[in-house]
Amino acid sequence: MRQLIDKLGLKKTTLAVMTISIIFSLAVTLMIWLLFSLLGINLNLFITLLMGIIVPLFAAPFILIPIIYLIMQINQLEMEMRLLATYDELTGCLNRRAFFEQSESLINLGDRNSIDSCLMMIDIDKFKLINDRYGHSSGDKVIASLGSIFIDVMRKSDIVGRIGGEEFALFLHQTSIEGASRFAERLHESISLSVIKDNGHSINYTISIGLTQLRSGTSLEDALKQADKALYCAKNNGRNQTIFYNQSM
Repeated sequence: MRQLIDKLGLKKTTLAVMTISIIFSLAVTLMIWLLFSLLGINLNLFITLLMGIIVPLFAAPFILIPIIYLIMQINQLEMEMRLLATYDELTGCLNRRAFFEQSESLINLGDRNSIDSCLMMIDIDKFKLINDRYGHSSGDKVIASLGSIFIDVMRKSDIVGRIGGEEFALFLHQTSIEGASRFAERLHESISLSVIKDNGHSINYTISIGLTQLRSGTSLEDALKQADKALYCAKNNGRNQTIFYNQSM
């Protein structure tokens, strides 16, 4: 409960407003009582007015303000929690679970409408060396940079997710193998022009891509395995390249 209060900022905002509201309401009530006393008005009338008009009139706004603020803060917290449950905080890409869920939906759509799509598995080359040489902060900047490039290059109909560490998956909806190949070339080109500046260092990096095509009836599990095999070949064949899956792998 205390963590929730801290998260909502109640100690510095809502609780302060509520305290001030109570003090103000009591002060106003006391002033009216003194005025009634000085004027010699019957205290029974004061009590009637106090319970029926004065308290609701003066207290309601000051009670409603912190309640409304609290509701707004709770709604904001719920929105943040939904975002955290869907997106990777570092890159802005979908997280693993959300990517798989949305990919399944696109595959089902493709099966119903006989739409072919493509799936990429993408890995940053020699990422451990980047972490060891420049530090984990620089490694995070490389990952964040790659996430930004994905979002800039891909279409609105495509989805990208951070699967884990330096590994990403990209679902190209309604895309032929030729279209996916052109997309991969644009990715490699964009990354070749990207330089990460951190602590006086200029960091260049490359990626390897495993690519497979999803035809009607292909499951997400099978497509991931195929793209992962192609990615493994890209890594073993020298990195910084795109390899298409074939059944001989």
